[in-house]
Amino acid sequence: QMRPARAKFDFKAQTLKELPLQKGDIVYIYKQIDQNWLEGEHHGRVGIFPRSYVEFLPPAEKAQPKKPLPLQVLEYGDAIAKFNFNGDTQVEMSFRK
Repeated sequence: QMRPARAKFDFKAQTLKELPLQKGDIVYIYKQIDQNWLEGEHHGRVGIFPRSYVEFLPPAEKAQPKKPLPLQVLEYGDAIAKFNFNGDTQVEMSFRK
């Protein structure tokens, strides 16, 4: 399971394997490379970045189920994605072009 973290500072990638980050970006950590570097994903892009540039976020708490609101579906259909999208939260669906 990937662990979420928030960028504390901007990080400018200097090589193709580095992942550029802007302060406040949420990145999902795949693995720790060594004590100084992490590998993670941000908006579908994977790369490495300094561990000191991010703060780990607490795991999302599972909300207690509430009584669901009535759902009204107006129309069913198919869609074709024009772009890749990486959902950043549990309620967002990731998909590929």
